[in-house]
Amino acid sequence: MGDFSVDIYTGSAAYFSYTVGMPVFHIESGSQIAYGIGSANSHEKKYRYRKDKSTGELIENPDPADSVNTLIKMANKRAFVDATLKATGASRMFTQDAEDFAAMTGQYPKPSSGQLGFIKKLFGGAPDSEALAEISGICGRGITGWDDIRRSEASRLIDAKKSGGGNGGGASAYPRDGGNNGAALQCADCGADITGAESNFSRSKYGRPLCRKCQDIAKASR
Repeated sequence: MGDFSVDIYTGSAAYFSYTVGMPVFHIESGSQIAYGIGSANSHEKKYRYRKDKSTGELIENPDPADSVNTLIKMANKRAFVDATLKATGASRMFTQDAEDFAAMTGQYPKPSSGQLGFIKKLFGGAPDSEALAEISGICGRGITGWDDIRRSEASRLIDAKKSGGGNGGGASAYPRDGGNNGAALQCADCGADITGAESNFSRSKYGRPLCRKCQDIAKASR
């Protein structure tokens, strides 16, 4: 760990913020070749809120000090990732591991506007509080808003809603061409209409029906 700073405010609710600076040196010459910066604070969504055990609703974390050690480690990890990418110039080499880096940095890729719009459509205009509570149950974590949904969770949500809430019962959410009783086939990621051929190919290749554009995205992410 390199440079370290901390801001702690107390009042109606404690606030903890940590910033870590991490220099990277060339072993042989001893010259500094990069400098990474990472920060974490107790007002980030995943540290600020907790699920109330009695109501299941998200509430302000009553004990933010319990997260201090986690915040320090997360700031350190973010600085490490930043320093490594700057020192190696390897950002483009790590696109296949975006989700792993996201877990370290807390910056998860967001679903496309088409995906998000389709997910909202699947919830049939239900109040946000009800929809987000159901989404939290499907994703297995507290979702505080539509913009809190991760790209990796979008397909899971669409699958669950199309299969009747994800209870594992009923027919497949994505019947093959000819088995959908004439209903339009749709891309699992963005909701666009697709042909039977596109559905059959992408199901065999990627495990879900995808349009051409989403097939390209799925291929690039492998």
